[in-house]
Amino acid sequence: MLLDNIALGSLTLVNSYPFVYKQASGDVIQFENYYGDAKGSTIPVRITFENGDSSFDGVVDVADLQTTINYMFDNLTETDCFNFTAADLWKDEKINAQDVVKEVDLLLAQDATSSVRRNAPRRVLRRDSDSQAGLMWTGGELMLVSDAPVAALDITVRADAPTDWTALKRLGFAVTTHTAGDITHVIAYSLTGAEVPAGSTAIASTAAGAPTVVAATLTDRAARTVGVTLNAGITTAVGSMAEAGDSWRLVTPQGIVVAQGKGAAALRRAAAVRPAEILLLQIRRADGRWSNTQKITTK
Repeated sequence: MLLDNIALGSLTLVNSYPFVYKQASGDVIQFENYYGDAKGSTIPVRITFENGDSSFDGVVDVADLQTTINYMFDNLTETDCFNFTAADLWKDEKINAQDVVKEVDLLLAQDATSSVRRNAPRRVLRRDSDSQAGLMWTGGELMLVSDAPVAALDITVRADAPTDWTALKRLGFAVTTHTAGDITHVIAYSLTGAEVPAGSTAIASTAAGAPTVVAATLTDRAARTVGVTLNAGITTAVGSMAEAGDSWRLVTPQGIVVAQGKGAAALRRAAAVRPAEILLLQIRRADGRWSNTQKITTK
């Protein structure tokens, strides 16, 4: 967030990039306009937030955890906005590993299936990545299929048997879990820069049952939220993207055509034999040109 002049009582920050907020929730900031016909005018804005909302987007989630880690290691960019007060959960006027642990506890205390937490309106400071990912159980393994690396994960699974997260730990992640009945809530992050690589990666396993992913939030290293599809493969709905006579093709992110055909039934059959991966679906339009690509997840 680029802010040219911010005044708070006797506090004035000029050209502060990234912007680090250290005042209390409820304080009023005067934003002064330095450009155009309105130059010199000010707008008072009352800043309110919840503990843990270090990214200043109005929602406490795993993006706040990654934002705090980025601040700790001086990895914020000039467009970032960091809420020091919200991130200082230990209340010692420092940001360190203790605050990270407290943030994890805060996230695990949330209702993982809450529609309020998952679908709450985002403020304008919310930053989403263009990347896409899918989470699905295949042969007793939880596969993360992503077209970009993932740095922090908040995943909730429902399983009859215990879920083993050793695979994620071997990648260099700290993994904290909370289990209640058949629901396990997992927070995974790294203080050493570890990431789940782009592509298809097994991150957990289970010995029995038919587990499902209940909810998930993923971020990249810059704390941008990665779009994620849960328990998804090519379904009837995806197959219906192609009409009966439509020509289609499935293309890897690297541009390699791995399947092509005509009609929805053929699309579903082709996708059903593919491994877990992210593919681009293209439909040939009436003018002979290929449509804009749609990202889909197969399993």
